[in-house]
Amino acid sequence: WERPKGPASMFIVDIKALAPSAKGGLWLGTHDKGLWLLGKDGSLTSIQQVEGSQKLEISRILEDRKGRVWVGTHGLGLLLLEGNHLRQVSNGRLDLNIESLGLGRDGNLWVGSNLGLFRGVDGALIPFQESTFGRYSRIPAVLEDREGTLWAGTWQEGLVHLRKASLDLI
Repeated sequence: WERPKGPASMFIVDIKALAPSAKGGLWLGTHDKGLWLLGKDGSLTSIQQVEGSQKLEISRILEDRKGRVWVGTHGLGLLLLEGNHLRQVSNGRLDLNIESLGLGRDGNLWVGSNLGLFRGVDGALIPFQESTFGRYSRIPAVLEDREGTLWAGTWQEGLVHLRKASLDLI
């Protein structure tokens, strides 16, 4: 193991989430210092936190095919990076802790949380109300495979899945 050279190795120590940047850098999510972008050249850029928030605990980061950066948090729900600012898209739910993020074949977002499964569609977070997933309150892992089957790792219930025909939003 080797530490990167430059400011990232000296300043950011509590890293909880990593994701590749489409531009070749690396997104860094921290326990209490917010979101950062480590450039290919070693530069470090701080992303502005959500207005009014003092501490931003990042749990997951995902950059989708359109280049949008989705940020899952504990305490502020789901955030979307717009320019150099983070905007809350979790419908004002401050009790939403994001446990997992996954990309669907259609480009939409799957969001596993402490309150169940959600679907990110056009910048909105929609609860996924399907009987198979409805009884699972915490989903720390979510993945849609090439065939369109949705897989979810659930807290204390193990692995569950739904075939493409059942993936309807209500």
